[in-house]
Amino acid sequence: MRKKIILISTLLIITLLISGCFKSNTKLIKEDGYTIQVTDDFKKREIENFDTYYENEKVGFTSLKESFEDLAIVDLNKDSLLSDYGKSVAANNDSLETFKESKDGKYMYASYEATASGKDFFYYSVIKKGTDGFWLFNFFCLKSDKNEQLSNIEKWASSIEVE
Repeated sequence: MRKKIILISTLLIITLLISGCFKSNTKLIKEDGYTIQVTDDFKKREIENFDTYYENEKVGFTSLKESFEDLAIVDLNKDSLLSDYGKSVAANNDSLETFKESKDGKYMYASYEATASGKDFFYYSVIKKGTDGFWLFNFFCLKSDKNEQLSNIEKWASSIEVE
């Protein structure tokens, strides 16, 4: 009986250790105007022309809020649809395809591939509408990591909440 208890205890400990090694810890990033749930290895970095920039070893993302006041110059306002904003963003970026609704209906997205600094990247652009403007989130990874990272990117994009 004692051997059986030791064996069961040992198996339980090994199972807990193995599941702990593969478990990814998450954290909620709270920024001015939005929140996002990502893995805890994302670190904030500085970047010009964007509100925020975060990255881990494989994926990065930026955020940019464009107020309705600023968008009035391109005839977008609080009554504009998310698809209207998507058309405007796509028109200003030749690489983007048309924005489409995500599988879960929580955001619109477009994806594309481009070369920067001699490396091929995959980009996943997400747009959301807030109370006082539109948000653009750009996720990116090496093109070679696209298949491995796309489901993570979609999960993180679905967790974005904007004010």
